[in-house]
Amino acid sequence: MKQIGLVSSINGLGHARRLTQLALSLNQMGYRTMLFATKIQINKLVPELNKLGKVINYVEITSHGIDGPDWMRNGCLVESPSDNVIRLLHKCDLVISDNSIWPIKFNSHFVLFGHFNWLNYWDIRDKHVFSGELKEIYLDEVMLLSRIKTAFQFKTFYFSGSFNPRTIIPIKLLKYESDRDFPRIVNSKSIWMSSGTTELNRYPYPKEIKKYNYKIESLETFKLIGAAKKPSAVIGRPGLGTIRDCLAAGIIFIPYLRDYDPELESNILSLKNLSLVSSISLSASSFESDIHEIMSDKHMIDSWQYAWSDISESSSIVCEQILNLSTWTVH
Repeated sequence: MKQIGLVSSINGLGHARRLTQLALSLNQMGYRTMLFATKIQINKLVPELNKLGKVINYVEITSHGIDGPDWMRNGCLVESPSDNVIRLLHKCDLVISDNSIWPIKFNSHFVLFGHFNWLNYWDIRDKHVFSGELKEIYLDEVMLLSRIKTAFQFKTFYFSGSFNPRTIIPIKLLKYESDRDFPRIVNSKSIWMSSGTTELNRYPYPKEIKKYNYKIESLETFKLIGAAKKPSAVIGRPGLGTIRDCLAAGIIFIPYLRDYDPELESNILSLKNLSLVSSISLSASSFESDIHEIMSDKHMIDSWQYAWSDISESSSIVCEQILNLSTWTVH
């Protein structure tokens, strides 16, 4: 039986959550899988799997290469993978990595997955943040990326840059098994504030907005699973995981971005290209009227309710695309 390793970026939860869905589909297709993720990610993923009655094999990793802004905030630690992680990566017949480039050092049967890579992110944001040993690691990953033959990127949400694999294959966003547990009833007075699990993008006016007619709750969208009702809107960090959940649940998402971030700016642009962003910008002084105007736009509400079917695909079909278009053999 072939074994497939799925390696997650350590930034936030969305990367690991996507790969979990691929792992579930690959298991159903008869493959053994291992998801390489951090302890924090694993702890957040297990409750969702428990609700599905599913189990996947996890391998705990830490910070082994260039990663995202949460990694930067926590000191840019890069440490060598354990002997066990290296051994298990070597054993895989194929490695699917969401954003992270470092695993190709340990297995050449490798594809990138997602909608960007961290080299392009930092090249656009500020590659000069790397110096000394970190610069050597950065340049080493630039060389490693030149060995990557294929990347599977979400065609409605992606950005490319100076560093790209030879072949980029467009795919649709993933439908998750847990989408079936999203509530269908809407609480018209409820709005969720979603800052992402990294908490790098909190809305700056939580105290001021409590006085408004809407019930404002700080909740991430993966909490939709099993909720009694869904909110009328979600405001917050425009990470792809949050956007995907809102599209799948038919909830209007209102992006809020506090600081410049090339990935998140690209996601907002993708939403604009899909006609899923209002021309109204939220402000603390006119929050209630801004929300009222956005929520009165029936066309926008309808767009969020009906966009999903055209831009999404089952995880099993995406897995078939990856397997059919990847060059891999049994070791």
